[in-house]
Amino acid sequence: MSDLVTDMRDILRRLGVSDDVAALCEAELRAKYGGDEVYVGRKKKGRLVEALEREPQADLSEMARRLGVSERRLRQIRQLTGK
Repeated sequence: MSDLVTDMRDILRRLGVSDDVAALCEAELRAKYGGDEVYVGRKKKGRLVEALEREPQADLSEMARRLGVSERRLRQIRQLTGK
């Protein structure tokens, strides 16, 4: 998955796409093929994004344990969505 995202980022960069649009594309790609839902724009948000919005200052390791995902995954989603 990470190789696919890296390739996509490189292609978008060569095409002159802004970093914001590239981040949205990355979030969509991860949502579609990465397992966890991360929706952007007008689409319904995934459960992990909603959890990060509800508790923006929460300890990520505790939240990851409760949600059954890795802390790394939550950090990635926080970075992608800005939540």
